[in-house]
Amino acid sequence: EPDVLHSVCPDANVAAVRAADHFQIPLAVSVHGIKPNELPQPQDRKYDAYVACDQSVRERLLNDCRLDRDRTTLISDCAFPERNPDDRRILDPRKRQVVGWVSPLTEGCGYRCFIEAAIKVQARGVDSMFSILGTGPYGAEVRDEVEARGMLPRIVVVQGLYDYARIWDPYDIAIVDTRQRASLLMVLNAMANGRPVIATEGGAVFDLIQDGVDGLIVPRDDPDALAERILMLVQNPAERLRMATAAFEKVEQHYDPGDMAYALNAVYAAMVTDEALPKTFDSRTMKRSARASSS
Repeated sequence: EPDVLHSVCPDANVAAVRAADHFQIPLAVSVHGIKPNELPQPQDRKYDAYVACDQSVRERLLNDCRLDRDRTTLISDCAFPERNPDDRRILDPRKRQVVGWVSPLTEGCGYRCFIEAAIKVQARGVDSMFSILGTGPYGAEVRDEVEARGMLPRIVVVQGLYDYARIWDPYDIAIVDTRQRASLLMVLNAMANGRPVIATEGGAVFDLIQDGVDGLIVPRDDPDALAERILMLVQNPAERLRMATAAFEKVEQHYDPGDMAYALNAVYAAMVTDEALPKTFDSRTMKRSARASSS
């Protein structure tokens, strides 16, 4: 019998919730989004620990959901450094650049802005390909919009994804709209796969990306700004390589899965002993303290 269970989202129908009730053991939940349907109910008490993935989510849990501070904490997302930026691929002057936009195809996902930006880039005579990858209720509408704008040969719409480990392989530049759930994890994974990232502003993206250093940030629903950022990267392979390298190094240095595992273990220990959770976990400091106490 487990000592603690952890649910991946605040959904009362998730098996972990029923199992925790059955075994009468503490239950943690991860919260990745800030939309109403992604948050627990106000003053919710179904869980013994609420783990926010970034500061903006934690603020919503405390201020909007009015959750108990002692049961709410912040543990940042992590990513395994998967693939170093491939300098030969990036600097190859013969390679046509592929710009990938990845998101669930739902209302307000920002796909029209991407289509408009692609049209503007093409109008500048830049020979690039574009792709929209995602699934959702707006899939047919997205394809119809691409076709209506005369961009179907230039924008490839892919509505099925069967190998998440290879999601970034076709793309040279990754674009992530931060209105989607777990958007920072999407950004991290692109960075961990050696891709330069353009993300829309919002949430905790400013904590993850230093604009112009290890990624680019653009206003939401601004096709002119997005087109300019795409052009800048497509036309400057050395800058793509520099930015992708800086992003990959940031993942290596600051988003180590081992740090996340250490912080989660600390959360579980606090739950078992019925102690208050700290506001956030600085796992590197905790590791140093643990080593000092054991020596």
